[in-house]
Amino acid sequence: MANCTGEINLFYLPLRNKYRSRIEIIALILEALKHNGANRYLLMKNISVNYAQLERYLEPLADIGFIEVDKEGDQVSYRTSEKGLAFLRQYQSLLRMLLS
Repeated sequence: MANCTGEINLFYLPLRNKYRSRIEIIALILEALKHNGANRYLLMKNISVNYAQLERYLEPLADIGFIEVDKEGDQVSYRTSEKGLAFLRQYQSLLRMLLS
């Protein structure tokens, strides 16, 4: 559940139920994008959402500054911004409180 740095692996939470909250999906997106970034297809595959669901999150997350969008020609990739990483740290802190 927690790795050596104390981060909780969001993809294997024991709190999971059938439906994920919006906050949980946002955290999963930020987590998936935090190391190397990804395009839409990889992101959909990693967090198990469809295209329509993903589209509901990407633009608002970019608008509030949680993710950064890189465009090279037809290729678009996303990565977690510093503001998004700060949100993710706070989210993980709250999860640690809930799980302890």
